[in-house]
Amino acid sequence: MEDHDNFRALAENANDGILVATGQGAHVYANKKAAEITGFSVQEILETRMQDLVNPAELKKIEKRLRERVEGKPVPRRYETAARRKDGKKVPVEITGAKTSWHGQSADIVIIRDIEDRKRSEERLRERERKFGKLLKSIRDGVYTLDSDGRFTFVNDVIVKRSSQTREWFLGRSYLGVIRPEDRDRVHENFKAVMRGGMFQSMNWPTPRHPETNSGWRSIPLPFGTVLASSGCSGFHGISATESWQRNASKGPMRN
Repeated sequence: MEDHDNFRALAENANDGILVATGQGAHVYANKKAAEITGFSVQEILETRMQDLVNPAELKKIEKRLRERVEGKPVPRRYETAARRKDGKKVPVEITGAKTSWHGQSADIVIIRDIEDRKRSEERLRERERKFGKLLKSIRDGVYTLDSDGRFTFVNDVIVKRSSQTREWFLGRSYLGVIRPEDRDRVHENFKAVMRGGMFQSMNWPTPRHPETNSGWRSIPLPFGTVLASSGCSGFHGISATESWQRNASKGPMRN
């Protein structure tokens, strides 16, 4: 009895919805967060079955998982689906299930996490990536990004073409690997300055056309610009301008 009291005290203060269901799908426990996510009251949930809360298109699959988990068979512990609210709206959720015992009876404990905000953020990120991809296809300059340790996380086709290397060669590699050895200390100092919050400097850094052989060195600009996150500087981005851009820039600002 004490164990059940401790469970209820914990579950009622949880940030996720928690349900306990029998192998037939009947609910024997629901916390307040489960009621908030589904739009039903706790008492209404106890009067419903698991089948009443799930996406009809996935009903058979979820029923099978519930039954097999209670029987002790191996099934995925975590998966995403859509819960059906009382008002008929579908809300994306992440489900985590585990076998348990409820008053001596085999049951399934289900943790329900509302991931609607996360799905919106993922869609916004995908949309930004689509727009960024279109921009990169039209831009004539090289574009790259580095993580906070100075490893390449992205290079566009222009940089790949200029270096005569594959994109895979760059990804995960330190930027120092494409800098002429005698210039690495100077460039790395600039990198660390930006990491500390200083202003980036646009410098012509001698880089190899063929980094593996250290041959064909030529000078292209690889300026650092910080990518900021809530926790601080999370990485860097830069543009390697074309030679025609450099010639135009050297002539001074354009005049109307």
